[in-house]
Amino acid sequence: MGCSAGALGGLRASASWRSPSNPFILTQWGEERSGTIIRASSEEIPVPVSAAPPARGAYHLTSCGVLSKANASYVLDKDLTSPGTCISIQSDGITLDLNGHTITYATEPETAPRHGILAEACWDTSLAGNPCGGSADRLTVINGTITQGNGAAPYSHAIQIGQINGANHLVVHDVVFNIGATSSIPVFTTFSGSGSSIYKNTIHNNVTVILNRHQIQGASIKFQNTQGSGPGQTIHDNKIVGGPQGGIFSSSPGTQFFGNTIDLNGRYSNDFGIYAWGTNDQAYNNTIEPVSGRGIQIAGGAVNAGGPGAGARSVMVHDNKISVIELQQNCDYSAGGTACNVCELAGAFGIQFDDGPSDGSAFNNSVEAKADQCDAQALRLTDIGTGNSSHDNNFTAERTGEGPGKAWAIGTGGAPHRFIATNDTFVADSAVFHADWEGMPGGFLCIHCTLRKGGNPSPDFVTFSFENGRNPVVGLHFQDTIFEGGAVKESTDMRSIGSSRQYSEYFIDWTYSLEVQDAQGKPVPGAAISVKDATDNTVYRGISDDKGQISVVLNEFKKFNTNWTVKKEMHTPHTIYISNPSCEQKENTLKVIIDHPTHQTYVLECSGNNKLR
Repeated sequence: MGCSAGALGGLRASASWRSPSNPFILTQWGEERSGTIIRASSEEIPVPVSAAPPARGAYHLTSCGVLSKANASYVLDKDLTSPGTCISIQSDGITLDLNGHTITYATEPETAPRHGILAEACWDTSLAGNPCGGSADRLTVINGTITQGNGAAPYSHAIQIGQINGANHLVVHDVVFNIGATSSIPVFTTFSGSGSSIYKNTIHNNVTVILNRHQIQGASIKFQNTQGSGPGQTIHDNKIVGGPQGGIFSSSPGTQFFGNTIDLNGRYSNDFGIYAWGTNDQAYNNTIEPVSGRGIQIAGGAVNAGGPGAGARSVMVHDNKISVIELQQNCDYSAGGTACNVCELAGAFGIQFDDGPSDGSAFNNSVEAKADQCDAQALRLTDIGTGNSSHDNNFTAERTGEGPGKAWAIGTGGAPHRFIATNDTFVADSAVFHADWEGMPGGFLCIHCTLRKGGNPSPDFVTFSFENGRNPVVGLHFQDTIFEGGAVKESTDMRSIGSSRQYSEYFIDWTYSLEVQDAQGKPVPGAAISVKDATDNTVYRGISDDKGQISVVLNEFKKFNTNWTVKKEMHTPHTIYISNPSCEQKENTLKVIIDHPTHQTYVLECSGNNKLR
C-alpha cells in the first residue's frame, strides 16, 4: 500500500506514488515559489501562496491528484480522466468544484477498487493500491459529473469516504453520477459522514450485479454509520434512476430523507427506495416509483440501531408517494443466484416495518402496491418491536393484470408485537388483511379504518385471509370499521386448525357511548353502569363522568377456528345495567344490539319512569 504526502501548493515538492497493480501515477505537483505555483507541466497559475488560500481564491486543476491543502477550494479547468483513482482527499475543509466538467475514473481494467473521489485511512486493506491517509472533514463536491470507466472492478464507488479520522460533514450537490460496475455505489461512507448533506444530484445507476445483498450493496446513496454517530444526514431532492437493489440507505440517527425521486430497478431482495434504519430518522415528501422494487423500510435491527438486536426507534415516514411492483427478475432466489428470473419472496412492499423497530409511525402516505406475476402488499408487518403505528394513510394493493400475483393491503409475517392503525384506508384486490405462514402473534388494532374491495378483484377475494401455519393470529381487532365496495365483515378464508393452519381469530368491535340524564335533562354523574355481552360475561364496569357519560368498545362477534371448524361467536345483544346511588329503586336495565357505532341517552328517574331519549 502506498500513501501520498503530496499537496498542491505544499511547502515542498511532493513525492510521486505508483501502485504495482495500477500504472497510473498520481500527479506530482511542482515546488512552491513566491507568488506562484508551478506544476510539473510548467504551467504557471497565479494564485496567492499562503498556508490557506483566501476564501475567494481557488486552485485550478487540470490533472488528477492528491488534494491536501486545508480549507482550499479547487476548481476543474477541464475534464479529467484516470486509469484508476482520480482524486484523493487528504485534508479538511476542501471544496472541489467540478465546474461543469467530468471526472472519469477506472478506465483501465483493474482487479481492485478504484474511485472517482476517495478519502480513506491507510490501514484499510480493502483499498490497498489506492492513495490514502490524512483527513477529510467538511469535504464539499459540487457542480459536475463523475463517471465510472469500463475498467472498474467491483466496489469502485464514485465517492468513497470512511475509515479515516475526521471525515464528517460531507456535502455533495448538483453532481451527475454514472456507474455500472458490480457492487458499486455512487456515494458511500462508512463509519464517517455524520452531519452530511447530499442534495440535488442526479444518479444513473446501471449496476446490475451485486455480490452480497445482505449488506445492501445495491444502494445509490449509502451511509453505513454507527448508531453513536453525531447529527444525522440530510438527503434531499436527488433523482435516482436505476440501481440493482435500493435507493438511499442510512443507519445514522436523525437522518432526513425528503424530496427525492427514486426509480430503481431492483434485481436483488430487500430492494427498497429508502432504508430508514437510524433512530429518529424521517422520510417525507419522497416519490418512489420503481421499475421493480419496494418502497420504504423502517428497520435497523441488523445494525443494532436500538441496542443489541433491536431496530431503530421513533422513525417517522410521512407524506410520501409510493407506487411499487416486483418483476420476475430476482437474482438471488433464482437458479445459481444468476438466472434472475423469479419473483422476490413475498413480492412488493409499499411500507414495511421489520427487524425490530419501536415507536415508529407512518402517516399521510399514498401507497400503491401492484401485483402481476409477483405478489404485492401495501403495508407489510413482520419482525416489529413495540409501539409502532400508522394513521391517515391510503394503502392500495391492486392486480394490474391476470397474473398469479396476489394483492394484499395489509400483510403480516410473524409480527410479535401489536400494531395500531388509525383512520387508514385499505383497498385490495385479493384480501384486505392477509396473514402469511408466519402468522401474527402480537395482535393488530385498526381504529376507524376503511376496508374496501378493489376494482380488479380476484375470483376468490376475501376481506380477511389466513394462511398461518407456524404461528397463531391473535388479538386482531377492527373497531368502528367502514366496509365498502364488497368488503364485508364476515368474509374470510379461515380454515380449521390442522397441519397447515394454526389458530386464528378476528374481532369486529364498535364504540358504545351512553349519556345518563335526570328528568330535567341534566347529566347524572356517578351512575353505576355495567355491561354484559350475549355470553353473560361482564365486559364493562364503571361510573358516569361529570357529564353523565361513559364510552366503551364492545364486541359484535368473534370469528375463530377450532380443530374441526370455523366458528362465529356472537357477543351482542348487550345488556346495560344502570343504577343511581341517590335513588332507592332497583337497577335499571336495557338491551342494545351493537353492530355499528352507537350513542344513547338514558333518562333515569327515581320514580321508575325511565326511558331512552
